[in-house]
Amino acid sequence: MIVLANSRVLLTVIVGVLVLAAGLFTFILLQNPVPPNPTNTTNTTSTTTAPEIITLTVFSDNATNEYTMAKLMELPSVSGSGGFKKSTGTILGPFNYTGILVKTLLQELGEIPVDYSLEVLSSDGLTTYFTKLQVDGYFTGYTPEGEDAGIINSTLVLAYYENGSPLIEGGPLRMVMLNEEGNLTDGYLWAKDVVSIRLVREVEPRILQLEGVAYNSSIINACWLNYQLLENPEWPLIFS
Repeated sequence: MIVLANSRVLLTVIVGVLVLAAGLFTFILLQNPVPPNPTNTTNTTSTTTAPEIITLTVFSDNATNEYTMAKLMELPSVSGSGGFKKSTGTILGPFNYTGILVKTLLQELGEIPVDYSLEVLSSDGLTTYFTKLQVDGYFTGYTPEGEDAGIINSTLVLAYYENGSPLIEGGPLRMVMLNEEGNLTDGYLWAKDVVSIRLVREVEPRILQLEGVAYNSSIINACWLNYQLLENPEWPLIFS
């Protein structure tokens, strides 16, 4: 009987100790909760915004402006019709274009020299040259039927819309010449996929004298462009 009583007492003590230990463990957990397993947390995606792509750079010796497409479209825009004649005689256009006056882009550089020319670079590495007279609106032109029209007045624009939609052919930016009368300009001036415009201060021009030579305006423009490329791109060619 004594052994049985002692066994019951021992069992009671053990149960009491276990209950006390369980209560103490529960209390500790409540006071210091176990942090969640990192492997079970929900992954969150970073919301950092990717930097905007620079679409156009306009620069001179003294200043540089970089534009995203959104920034370009915040500038004052103009719209009008324009078309061109290829060297093969093929006529394209007129189409309706929307874009920025090239003069507006130059004015944003600050002070513009009295005499200058422009070097317009396309993404394929081709450079197209414009004289100050062309920036001012004077071009060798053609009638809507493609006949020589002499010097015409057209507006030089960096276009981003054609017929109300973003430019696909030759875009996203293209040099275009707008003309209210439907007259055309030379196709080689319609630079495609423009990525930069450089303003070049001019030195005193050279004079090339042509006498007794039959030529038309397209040949003269081609000669001037070749001279710029081969001799000195900062010296325009003047025919007299």
